[in-house]
Amino acid sequence: MSVSSEEENFHLACDRGDVRTVERCLQKGFNINTRGSDGRTGLHIACSCGHTDTVDVLLQRNAEIDKKDWNEETALMIACREGHEILVETLLERNASVDAIAKKGWTALMWACAKGNRYIVRVLLERNANTDIKSKEDEATALMIACREGHNNVVETLLEYKVNINASDRDGWTALMLACEKGYEVIVDHLLQYNAQTDAEDNQGYRAYATMIYAYRKGTEDFINVLVNNNASLNVENQYGYTCLMIACRFGHTNIVQQLLNHKTAIMVTGEDAKRALSVAIETGRHDIANLLRKHGVEGESCSSERDNVPSSHSDAFGLPGISGVQRLEATGGSIEETRHKRSRKTGPVNIIYHLPRLKKLKIVKPEYVTIGGDIRDRDNDNDEEDDGGNDHSNHEGEGDDSTEEETSARESDDS
Repeated sequence: MSVSSEEENFHLACDRGDVRTVERCLQKGFNINTRGSDGRTGLHIACSCGHTDTVDVLLQRNAEIDKKDWNEETALMIACREGHEILVETLLERNASVDAIAKKGWTALMWACAKGNRYIVRVLLERNANTDIKSKEDEATALMIACREGHNNVVETLLEYKVNINASDRDGWTALMLACEKGYEVIVDHLLQYNAQTDAEDNQGYRAYATMIYAYRKGTEDFINVLVNNNASLNVENQYGYTCLMIACRFGHTNIVQQLLNHKTAIMVTGEDAKRALSVAIETGRHDIANLLRKHGVEGESCSSERDNVPSSHSDAFGLPGISGVQRLEATGGSIEETRHKRSRKTGPVNIIYHLPRLKKLKIVKPEYVTIGGDIRDRDNDNDEEDDGGNDHSNHEGEGDDSTEEETSARESDDS
């Protein structure tokens, strides 16, 4: 029998859990650690398929327990990914490396967290698995992965073992930010109970609270209760100065507005912020919300602050998260020249990154509109789609640049 035939026969037996054939091959002197075309050994294959008896035989015959396949994954990683709890325990009893790292930077713990297997996660943690290791792709920790995937029980288990709750990934996002963006109220509650930092900023200046405010746009009420129960202030502003009440008004979430107003100890119904919220409700035609605000003592239609004097036609800019790399436009009636003039006076971070002169007609303002010159209102008919202004972490880097060569040249000339 040729060598390739022996390999095929042996690996096929491991795949099927055929212990007799495996033992027969080994008795004939077959190299137990021989790799297949995918770099996997018989142990990798048996662990992937969950064949406990076959794994026992291979380990008794001194199969190399930490040998890696072409993806640099070990048998333990594979067993964790496939959820084979008994095999995970068996491998650990044989001193498999708990913190071995694969090509993409993932560990066995990360795989267990991604798959939501609380039992395996606990077993690994009891073996002192390193919770601070970050993946090579996005620098996410095991906790971030569990939060991103929405595995409540796994997050709770990790927190019990005192992981670094405020670690950040490549974009500066924390576990709390990820959970907020996904809308996982239970996980947010867990994180806040363990004192997750609520004022952490990512690489673009977003705060953790800003992602909570983002979640209010979706009309989910549970976030309000989570924050109030954890003694969080609901008057926090995002990077453009808008509170959760303003954003709830903007998007017409009457139920959210009512719930916020019910928490008078956590929300301010007087002062400039309340007036701005009323102004938003009026500008967007949310008359029911405007009346609701008035019933709770909110007075005035607008505020006198220069930064809040936003024309009604630009109300779609309220509450929208920013996008990195896009030059900010201040709501000044749609004039590019006026915007440039304002920017030359360094008006600060309250400039609005989106500028929608006519609701439901103009998509997100592209960077090239800033540098080409002219009036944005001239482009009202360029796009008929409505953009809801959402900004998931998956597209955190912003919109693509659709400019032509002529526009690009104009930008370069303007920049110079």
